[in-house]
Amino acid sequence: MRKGSIAFSLFWLSAAWLILALVGTAFLLTDLYSRALDSNLSNQLRFNIDTISSGTLDSTDPDFRRHHRHRSPLLSRLDRLVLGDPRRQ
Repeated sequence: MRKGSIAFSLFWLSAAWLILALVGTAFLLTDLYSRALDSNLSNQLRFNIDTISSGTLDSTDPDFRRHHRHRSPLLSRLDRLVLGDPRRQ
């Protein structure tokens, strides 16, 4: 292949377009993945916060306490460690 030939020009032009397409695709896929990951993390975090807060709110309910009055001492100690409520110590 000579430097000024059409084949030489077409080869380097197609190589440049291929690199440009690969870089563009990588950028778009990275952006798409980061948005999906952010959305999934936000949903999981919201679920965990709702679960923890509903468990904390339920533990102050008298019916909840009456229902769980006969729990093992190990679970009671574990609740104090997890929830950290000084009234339960």
